[in-house]
Amino acid sequence: MDDKLKNALYVRYTRSCRPQYFASWAKPKASELNILRHRHLGGNQEVIWDIAKDSGKAADHIEMAGFYASAIISYGKNKDGELKLMKHLTVPTLRFKPDLTESSFSHNFNGLCPSIKLSGIRLFSKQFDISADAIGITLEYDGKTYSTESCEAVFDFNALGFE
Repeated sequence: MDDKLKNALYVRYTRSCRPQYFASWAKPKASELNILRHRHLGGNQEVIWDIAKDSGKAADHIEMAGFYASAIISYGKNKDGELKLMKHLTVPTLRFKPDLTESSFSHNFNGLCPSIKLSGIRLFSKQFDISADAIGITLEYDGKTYSTESCEAVFDFNALGFE
């Protein structure tokens, strides 16, 4: 595929398909910035937000990043006190266009995602398939299958020969 076509596809993807990083309901309006929130420090110096005591709508987010993925979790409540949740995942190593960080694979998970499968992933000049569900993670590489016993496990790519 020539560069002109790749650029045209990327521009179309960016304008029409790229998911929002933050939920639109999680972006506060100027009038909501000075509202007192019910937060305090817990016994282990953790911040506890008693969102049920806050009147009206409330929202915040948590951002996490690592070498292979980053996530933004937007959470809050609507005016009726019901929980709102949006999970945004970005995988920088899965790029539509090399050396262009904006072209990383990203997806918003609203509600439950019972399983996911990605095929033909290229990482460190290797190609593999990976799938995950409530039981665990399965990675297929070079005719071999590697599995975990938990969906919270971490693969050691160096041990699998990803150099």
